[in-house]
This record gives sequence, structure tokens and C-alpha cells, in this order.
Amino acid sequence: MNAAKDMAQSMGAKGILLETGKDNTTAQKLYERLGYHQENEVFFYFLKT
Repeated sequence: MNAAKDMAQSMGAKGILLETGKDNTTAQKLYERLGYHQENEVFFYFLKT
């Protein structure tokens, strides 16, 4: 996670987007502990083909 953050910063990225299942509380706690916040203002849609 820290390597990804370092790479994003060195490349001038605006941020990092993570995705996890709603029931994956272990990952959610890790992300929050690392400073990520849950985005509540957008929806993601997926079309399986």
C-alpha cells in the first residue's frame, strides 16, 4: 500500500481509488487506518458481458 502511494505521488496522480466488498471489514479498517476515506457521493455501476 505504501509503495502504491509513493508511486502515485511520484507520478503526480490526483489520488488512489480502492474497491472492496461491503462485507470486507478487514480491508476497510486497513484502508481507513492508512488515511483513506469512504466515498459516499458517487455510485459505481457494472455491466457484466
